[in-house]
Amino acid sequence: MLHKLLYLTAVSPVHNGSGQGLGAIDNPIMRQRDTNLPIIQGSSIKGVLRATWEENKERKAVLFGPDTGAGDDAHSGALCVGDAQLLFFPVRSLRGAFVWATSPLALALYQKLLCFAGDGIKKMPSLRPLIEKISKEEQLFVCSDGLNDLKAGQHIVLEEYGYDAPKEGCKELAKFAEEMSGIIFPEMYPSFLKEKFKKHLVVLPEDDFQYFITFATEVTPNIRIGESGATENGSLRYTEYLLSQSVLCSLWSIDKGRGKNAKDAELEIADAVWAAVEQLAEENCRVQIGGDATIGKGLMELKFHP
Repeated sequence: MLHKLLYLTAVSPVHNGSGQGLGAIDNPIMRQRDTNLPIIQGSSIKGVLRATWEENKERKAVLFGPDTGAGDDAHSGALCVGDAQLLFFPVRSLRGAFVWATSPLALALYQKLLCFAGDGIKKMPSLRPLIEKISKEEQLFVCSDGLNDLKAGQHIVLEEYGYDAPKEGCKELAKFAEEMSGIIFPEMYPSFLKEKFKKHLVVLPEDDFQYFITFATEVTPNIRIGESGATENGSLRYTEYLLSQSVLCSLWSIDKGRGKNAKDAELEIADAVWAAVEQLAEENCRVQIGGDATIGKGLMELKFHP
């Protein structure tokens, strides 16, 4: 069995709903119960890819499993798609428009996924020194090249919070940002954003990061228009969206193909399945996930870890 990491970058705000909310937000996004990090369920990702990636019914059955009611030929698919957990979250900045923010916990969970994936993917040598650096003290860490871009006087202001600007940038974070930018940004991505990521990635104290991912998401009011052209009473709803430019990471397990179609589709071994998935991902690197597709929400770009 092979293990791979998939990165999902939001091109437009994403509503991966958790059902009806209990508080002020009627339609909140899905979050991990223990960490509060926004997630996209693996079942949602797999369902979207099943519908858009593969048109051949036999190959689709091998990769994703047969349709409901397959009878005696029922079997599991060769792809096991894990939940995508938040890795980088955009936060408005007084200088530089916005930054990509992460936290020690988010990076530690990402390191765990890398370790689980094993030798089948490219290692991230810059990650361990960064985690060792940020675990020693709880403060704002900024990339070396981006410190002057973000400083407003002696402070760095994110949303309504001001931080004392560090005396110097974090070299370990700058190395990690450069290495990561080469992975999550496809070749067709604007080079401006790639260069901005290298400079404007920051690590926040854990409590501050939790505040931003809880209260700095996008919340949009929606109201239904009736047949008469007027708004319907009681139809006002507030919907939460994960911000565009958010980056999430999902762990995949790739097994050998099963079922009677595996041999004909030449997908009997895990390496062949992975080769097919790589080709499909390259040809279909843009998908729509979550609700409100008709108003342009949920557009995402996919990129596998090399």
